[in-house]
Amino acid sequence: MADETYDKRPEKMRKFIVFESCLRTLMSVCMVCCQPANVAIKYIRGTLVVMQATCPDGHLREWYSQPLLGKMPMGNLLCSSAMLLSGCSPVKAVNFLRAINIVTFSKNTYYRFQRLYILPAINRSWEYKQAALLKEVQGRDVTAGGYGRCCSPGHTAVYGSYSVMDLETSKILDMQLVKVTEVKNSYWMELEGLKRCFAKILSSGVSIKTFVTDRHTQIKKFMRDDQQEITHYFDIWHVGKAIMKKLDKLAKKKCNRQLTSWVRSVVNHLYWAAASSGGRAEECREKWLSVVNHVANVHTGHGDIFKECAHGPLDDRDWIKKGSRLHKEFKEIVASNGLITDIGRLSPVAQTYSLESYHKVVIYFAPKSVHFTYPAMKGRILLSVLHFNENCKRKQAVTKSGEEQWTVSYMKYGNGNAITKEVKTPITYGYVQDCLVEVMKMREEFPTMEEAAANMEKINSNLPPNVCDGFEKKEKAAVVAARKSRFQKGAELAKSWAPERKGKRIRKPSRRLMDR
Repeated sequence: MADETYDKRPEKMRKFIVFESCLRTLMSVCMVCCQPANVAIKYIRGTLVVMQATCPDGHLREWYSQPLLGKMPMGNLLCSSAMLLSGCSPVKAVNFLRAINIVTFSKNTYYRFQRLYILPAINRSWEYKQAALLKEVQGRDVTAGGYGRCCSPGHTAVYGSYSVMDLETSKILDMQLVKVTEVKNSYWMELEGLKRCFAKILSSGVSIKTFVTDRHTQIKKFMRDDQQEITHYFDIWHVGKAIMKKLDKLAKKKCNRQLTSWVRSVVNHLYWAAASSGGRAEECREKWLSVVNHVANVHTGHGDIFKECAHGPLDDRDWIKKGSRLHKEFKEIVASNGLITDIGRLSPVAQTYSLESYHKVVIYFAPKSVHFTYPAMKGRILLSVLHFNENCKRKQAVTKSGEEQWTVSYMKYGNGNAITKEVKTPITYGYVQDCLVEVMKMREEFPTMEEAAANMEKINSNLPPNVCDGFEKKEKAAVVAARKSRFQKGAELAKSWAPERKGKRIRKPSRRLMDR
């Protein structure tokens, strides 16, 4: 490409890694009198280096390694933006650069740019794209799916995000982040996130006709009481996963090995019952319960609607004897009251597997092993939304001759059975350039750090409180002075158990005390 056609926009302009020796060679000759010049580094500011060359005749030349935006080196802002927009850990990215002695900024500088410019730019970019997305789905009945995600496993999560997806286009319509301090405890974050998503989407003029979720108890009640005009279905994969876990556990017993060959077939039967019933609840229940008779080689007399099995003649199989202990335990699992109630509401129209794929992207940008502040967590999840929405409909890749490309995987749960997967076209990152443009606009709008900080105070005025805000604060010196290792505590505890006089029987500590 000719030099005259290079892109002059800072975020588009190419950047190069240049060694110090090459810079000194470049500056070693005076451009006025062509005499040898004395080259020195005037100062370094993050990724910016300012070189100064002076010749014997007194000609002075200064050279900047990158343009400035006001007083801010553009390289510092763009590098910080690229770290976050690519999902990198800033600690690892800075350590990578320092490992080969590439001069860069500190972690504190990165966090300052992230707080003042990058996160507001991500939020603004998402607002623009969300407004256009909601406008596209207006005027039609949307089949949506929702699912929650916590920042850590168990019931100790600090953040919970809830996302609502248009299952026809597989695009995220809205994402809401809830902090545990905003609700009673972490279990309530999923319901609160759903309420906020519905408030945003429905207030934008979007009509949700069908909503598919897992079997979360609070969400079932909320949809039944507050969203009666929306048809609520359950995702089959979540129900099938729960059934498979219980059947696998039962089949692991030595006396129940006969059940092992039936587990996969029972889950497949669940999918067939939901798909062939067309949303008719009673028919779906009868088709599902027919599996209790089917595994015992009984194929008629199932119910009033579904009277006999739909399959043809079968070869001899490892049938489970009707009325046996295994058959009774099997029936307790597949015909439990709670399951039968929910079976009639299995979704026949769409499933939430795309939401599971989306959560894999969230893990990339916001791993559960790292703690983030509320603004950083929200920004990273919004990045995952932007990334997923841009790449959710990639087509299958083809060879130069036009043949579709496939890859083969061997699944552990299937005893190494080979399955095929489509090879998709390459991932695109157009949202990164959009966010970089917004970052530069934010800098032009707030040309000083003080102005950007004042803007952030307005934006973050309603942030949820931290978990530790309700705790009693103690002086650091007092906490350090009171610090003791477990060995010190054990020694002091052993002294307290020593006899007061010779011959006194020593009382052994209880197991509960020793474990403390």
